[in-house]
Amino acid sequence: MRAADIRRSVALPLLLCAVAALPRLMLLNYVEFKGDEAEVAGTVRQMLETRHPVLTGMGTSVGPLNFPLFDYLMALPLSVSSDYRVATGFIGVMNVLAVLFTYLLARRLWGTGAACVAGLLFATAPWAVIFSRKIWAPDLEPFFAICCLTGLLLARRGNPAWAGVAIAAWLWMCQLHPGALLLAPVFLIAGPPFWQRLRCVPVLAGLAVGLAPALPFVLYDAAHGWVNLVGYFGAAGRAPTVDTWSILFAFMNVTSLDTLQLQGVPYTHFTSARGLFSLHSAVTSVLLALALLVSVGACIGGWQRNVTTERRLCSGDLLVLFAWMWVPVLLTIRHTTPLYQHYFLILFPAPFLLVGYASASVGEWLCLCDRSAADDARVEYGAHGADRRIHQIDVRAPSAVADHRSSARGGGRRVKQVVVFASLAFSVTGWIALLASFFVYLPTERAIADVGFPYPVTARLAQLGRSTVGAGPLWIVAEGDVVPVLRYLLHDVHGPRDLPVGTVVLPPAGTSAGYVVDDANRPTVETLKGAGASVAGTIPFPRGSGQAIGLSWHDTMTSDSLTRGWISLPIQLANRVRFLAYQITRPSPALMRVGVAWMVERAGPDVTTSNLALYAHLVDATGKTLAQKDDMRYLSARWAPGETVVLWLDVPVEKVPNGQYELRSGMYARPSIQRVPAVDPSGVERDGEFSLGMVPIQR
Repeated sequence: MRAADIRRSVALPLLLCAVAALPRLMLLNYVEFKGDEAEVAGTVRQMLETRHPVLTGMGTSVGPLNFPLFDYLMALPLSVSSDYRVATGFIGVMNVLAVLFTYLLARRLWGTGAACVAGLLFATAPWAVIFSRKIWAPDLEPFFAICCLTGLLLARRGNPAWAGVAIAAWLWMCQLHPGALLLAPVFLIAGPPFWQRLRCVPVLAGLAVGLAPALPFVLYDAAHGWVNLVGYFGAAGRAPTVDTWSILFAFMNVTSLDTLQLQGVPYTHFTSARGLFSLHSAVTSVLLALALLVSVGACIGGWQRNVTTERRLCSGDLLVLFAWMWVPVLLTIRHTTPLYQHYFLILFPAPFLLVGYASASVGEWLCLCDRSAADDARVEYGAHGADRRIHQIDVRAPSAVADHRSSARGGGRRVKQVVVFASLAFSVTGWIALLASFFVYLPTERAIADVGFPYPVTARLAQLGRSTVGAGPLWIVAEGDVVPVLRYLLHDVHGPRDLPVGTVVLPPAGTSAGYVVDDANRPTVETLKGAGASVAGTIPFPRGSGQAIGLSWHDTMTSDSLTRGWISLPIQLANRVRFLAYQITRPSPALMRVGVAWMVERAGPDVTTSNLALYAHLVDATGKTLAQKDDMRYLSARWAPGETVVLWLDVPVEKVPNGQYELRSGMYARPSIQRVPAVDPSGVERDGEFSLGMVPIQR
């Protein structure tokens, strides 16, 4: 090859990788890291620390557990660093490689022109970018999809070893998300050029590599009565729904047709040009449809008589790509479970390859190596015979070639190329503008409600938590997805536990504890400070009062001061739960807040083995319940002997007439709703309901 050709063959893919990497790897501090992501990262870190491989993945949206393949893959970056941004970057790099492999496959099949178009579209498509920036199994589907497509198409062209790659990649896709099972018919549609080249060794190797990560899951499921397998079949056996959401999702992923949201964030949150982006996505969808029609025509034309071998192979390749894109869509028009957009990440990058082919065909950059016309084509081979460059590849009849050359001299070819360039520029420019608007929005405080807290904010909150704790546990009092994130970041702290909002737990006597609270105005903070807890520090935090606070409970403190000023409640239950005191306040005319404190004297039967609930019922003179609140946010299964627990119940009283009413309370086990009996000082059991006195309701 000439030096200029070598430089171009290296520079173009490197430039494309840079274009793909920029949006996928920028602003990693602001990637979405919430409950699911923290759960996966925590599971993988524990697996690495204990050196005991997990047998299953996290639960699916339809009930059964996932395969553990994604956990095994995430062990690669998390073994280097527990910083979740490293794992997120790994996902991004894998998707950059998917873009690169798409370019290389298109270049090998159809030339540089088709490769550049397919790669650039894949690199800049908004949903392809968004679904490559999170610790989430579906985000790895495009990488294995291009591996599977490469194996399928190259095996059809005479290399049997690639069939093993296709099989292994597809099996891994199925373990990342079961939606990839819908691609099974593509292996049949690949046709005799694929089937006839199957060899025993590559097929067995592909099966072995593909199924090896699933073996722990199979052993686990076999030991548990095939509960997950039954669950998957049960989800598939539900009454089906027929709609066209799958078609919408297919176009949405490719063209950003969804004018309402990006990564679940409404356009109106991050751009004022919603109308322009809506128009752009609609026009891009039309351009995509036209490009697909061009590819359809080429696919059909390749099956006519008197076409060359290469043209027929190319037609088969296009058929495989069309099947890859449309078979899952058509099979999910009638579906038994709700459809979500990420199900269709398995379609990537087939649509971009089809558009790349169509663009090169219209622009007359298409390069097909025709084996039956070798005398008409001058082929140069690289150092290893793998990099070939076709200088003359038009295999049409002489009259057609002459007509084509005449048309090109007349400017027709240039017009076609201008149209292709303009269409590509229009689509890519709009996509880049949309992504730029989104990335400008991400670092703003307004984005927190949509994508979660950025890493620097949660890291500061975690550091505040570290400053509060001694030898005892650390309690995390926060709402939403802050809790799992903090649990992950505070893995080096002894026993970080989440404490539901509206609850206080003091450790057993002689034990210290720390509390990190996301809002300094929460009742938990007021109660702990009143009981003597010291303030370890505060930091700005974009929630409620605008400040998060850390509190320390020292081992010399007792729980007596916790209920100072409350009304004594000397009630002992049969399960050794001892009530201490209660308090009634009216934060608003429509609300009555009842605080109840108790001590857990033992664990075991009827306590940690039960699902207990506390209730507060407002009843009239006839015993009729007019208002009530039943709750137990701090589940009894988590109680420890010696703990003191305070729970606030907000009883709605806006519909209760003015008057005097009795407030009754007690505990019961769920789901039986069987009240826990009380015991008197002599040990005799009686009904466990007790009165908190008469309460006036006045407005």
